[in-house]
Amino acid sequence: MDAVLEDALKSVQPSSATGLEQRKSDYWQTLGTAGDPPAVNTVRTVSMDEVDQVTRECMESKGFPSTVDRYGQVAIPFQAEQEEAMNLASYECFAMYPLDEKYFEPFTLEQLRMLYDWNVKEVSACLHEEGLTPSPAPTFESFVERYARTGVEYWTAYEGVDVGLVKCEWEPPDEELYGGNSR
Repeated sequence: MDAVLEDALKSVQPSSATGLEQRKSDYWQTLGTAGDPPAVNTVRTVSMDEVDQVTRECMESKGFPSTVDRYGQVAIPFQAEQEEAMNLASYECFAMYPLDEKYFEPFTLEQLRMLYDWNVKEVSACLHEEGLTPSPAPTFESFVERYARTGVEYWTAYEGVDVGLVKCEWEPPDEELYGGNSR
């Protein structure tokens, strides 16, 4: 069965696997800022675990400190006349500290097994502890087939569940899921 699943995964071409330059260009476009993006040197790549903190620190160094409300939600307050400057700072921080390329590679069968097992065991248990009913798990084969068909989408235990401010670990720890760059 694993050979069949491996064959299905060979066709996976996630739309996000477009390289850093394309992601930078796409991000510039989403900001709606006129003209071409400035040339920005990458300082270093960052992990998912650190991207929020590094981005907040970078934005603060550019004059846009963030605030955290009582619910833990982060925001960057700014005046309307600062929008263009904030967009530029946001782009520069995005380009200086991009996510590591490993996050844009297709998942291997081993990684999909980890994601599936994590959702079935950890996420489902966390949702139950919060008084919520997790989404029913498909078979592992269906889980992989959905990912192979879409290139990005897979079942999660919180699919269709209003998780609000529930504090669950939605994915396995980075070092488990990505290991020593096992791609």
